[in-house]
Amino acid sequence: MVANGMLRLDLRIPQSHPIFDYPPRLRARVAREWLDLGARLSAIEQDLREVKKRLSDNEPAKKAEHEAGPGRAGPGNSVSIDDFL
Repeated sequence: MVANGMLRLDLRIPQSHPIFDYPPRLRARVAREWLDLGARLSAIEQDLREVKKRLSDNEPAKKAEHEAGPGRAGPGNSVSIDDFL
């Protein structure tokens, strides 16, 4: 049902789910916050996958970095995101 531009989502989740640690009046708000956070985290994960792919596609820069040693950036070298993950 659509009311005020909002849609209803019915979920079945186990009784042991952490959402039930919240009082009934707060659960809907907390669940919306968690869904929003999950969507943002999903977008961040996709961005990281794209960054890692671009870095792995750049083999000459990656090879130069490994020759210099981890974490050593200098002329012709770059720091890989893998050094921080």
